Amino acid sequence: MTVFRLAGTDDIDTLVELRLACERAEHERISSMTEASLVERYRDFLTRRLSDDFYVFVACNDTGQIVATASLLLEERPMSLHWLSNIHASVLHVYTIPEYRRQGLALKLCELVIDKARQSGASLVELDATEAGQPVYRKLGFSVKDNGCLVMRLNLLASGD
Repeated sequence: MTVFRLAGTDDIDTLVELRLACERAEHERISSMTEASLVERYRDFLTRRLSDDFYVFVACNDTGQIVATASLLLEERPMSLHWLSNIHASVLHVYTIPEYRRQGLALKLCELVIDKARQSGASLVELDATEAGQPVYRKLGFSVKDNGCLVMRLNLLASGD
């Protein structure tokens, strides 16, 4: 039986391991120096902000092992016509270890994330989707953002790769 729950500080080491596994799955090569930096920064982030404005929902198998995650970051921003509350919600780090995929775990975790965002007063939830994740997100009602703006990014910290 799969158990779904909010992660706590006792789960930080496992969350860091799964986050790194997700990064490895998305990128062909990550230098050991970059990996070490990612581990250090993510552990620090979780230590400071887990369950404050950053929530990680997990799915655990029948032995209690965490096999899937989905995260929610809540930020206070000035409202706009695109989000009518000051609470901005972002879904991050949706990941299922390979042997547990295609069982609906990501879908259920995202439902929990969306419920938490709604309870927190967010008027919308955003995410960046991989091609593999798009069918899950579309089932939940997500659509491609088209508000006349082009999403642009300026990297201020080089990844080292």
